[in-house]
Amino acid sequence: NDTDMEINEVIHWVTQLVITSCLSNTVSKSYVTRIVNSDSELCKLNIYLKSNKQSFDSMHETHVNPLPSTRGFQIYHWLPEKNEKEKMYPASTTKIMTDLIICEQCNVLDRMRIPKEAVGIEGSSMYLQEGEVLTIQDLLYGMMLHSGNDAAVALAIYCGGTVENFVQLMNDKVKALGLSNTHFENPNGLNAEEHYSSAYDLAMMSREAMKHEFFRELAGTKVWNASRSGADNYNYFYNKNKTIFQYEGATGIKIGYTQAAGRCLVASARRNGMELIAVVLNDHNWFEDVYALFDYGFASYDNVKIAEAEEVMIHADVSSGEKADVAVGARQEVICPSLKGQKTDISLIYDID
Repeated sequence: NDTDMEINEVIHWVTQLVITSCLSNTVSKSYVTRIVNSDSELCKLNIYLKSNKQSFDSMHETHVNPLPSTRGFQIYHWLPEKNEKEKMYPASTTKIMTDLIICEQCNVLDRMRIPKEAVGIEGSSMYLQEGEVLTIQDLLYGMMLHSGNDAAVALAIYCGGTVENFVQLMNDKVKALGLSNTHFENPNGLNAEEHYSSAYDLAMMSREAMKHEFFRELAGTKVWNASRSGADNYNYFYNKNKTIFQYEGATGIKIGYTQAAGRCLVASARRNGMELIAVVLNDHNWFEDVYALFDYGFASYDNVKIAEAEEVMIHADVSSGEKADVAVGARQEVICPSLKGQKTDISLIYDID
């Protein structure tokens, strides 16, 4: 530490904390646990987990990816997976990224006048009318719950000026998230040759999106009454994602379907402080397989608290400072998912800036 550094507080919160965890059982060749980094403003944690995985005979050609994604400071790793990096048509799960961009860059209480370019879009629709004025919020609910392709186009034009500019924002975000198997051609997921994603990438997008409280609220809403005038307008939007009606603890997120993409589902559920994200693509047993993944995750894993929030963990020596040492701890509690009944050996490495 520099000599002019002031150390008026006893606690110095960790800026980088690396946690290494190895479970003592065998690694399954079919379902290898992936390493996923979770970055925050204050800490970077990596966890390496190896464990046996049961196979799912019902997966068929499914592309699956269940991912712990709890609010707060968590360590993430993968549960069972299959073909998670393969490029697939994502259908309307594309709208997760559209929603994420809007949440980051727009005021959802703003209002927009619907341009003619957003009217008459094929597929699922809010049946927007040229010149109609709606809030961004109502358009988002129409896009996510009712899967309105026209709403996605309207939002893209509002945020990006043109659909093409907005799609560039989507692809820029893909790069910023470090995702290598996704490329978007439109904001709604209608089929295009170079419009693709993967189960892994969709899980990572969803994890990022669920950090936004409005997205989380939106994705888990069962029904929304939009402020639209006229008896012929579609005011009520019912969520097509059946998980929030059928699965205990379900919290969202989005379904999708086209003939080329098949049935696609990104879903999340939370129980006992642990939230999982599951992704299946081109899966005719979409809901059943997601529920099986959730059941496996909740039955097999517990959250293990590694560090309490703002609790002293070690004392670190200070060179040329006003004090000889400083107490170190994590600003947020640190939680690690661990297989039930398995001993987890954890070592902590502190890298203090």
